[in-house]
Amino acid sequence: MAFLSTIVLPGATEPLVTQTVSLEGRAYVFRFDWNSRTDRWTFGIKTEDGDDILSGALLVLNLDLLRTIPSTLDYVPPGQLVAGGIDDPNLETMNTLALFYIPAA
Repeated sequence: MAFLSTIVLPGATEPLVTQTVSLEGRAYVFRFDWNSRTDRWTFGIKTEDGDDILSGALLVLNLDLLRTIPSTLDYVPPGQLVAGGIDDPNLETMNTLALFYIPAA
């Protein structure tokens, strides 16, 4: 049985965070960057070996952040990745948000 995973996001004092997360038995490296020029968070995902899956994507609420990547590729997490929170991700509210990984059925 697969369970929902929660990925902790960086706080307001950390404009760049890289962390390794295990999703469905595989390790992925997540990178979160604050872009002060656009006042937006971007993120990227790499395989454990450093191969890019996603790079420079905007962090937005209530959308499957993996929706543009074919899930048939064996190195892509097969489930859905959704950011949830009360306010849009900005530097002050980032620590009130979370990423939720919903495993493939």
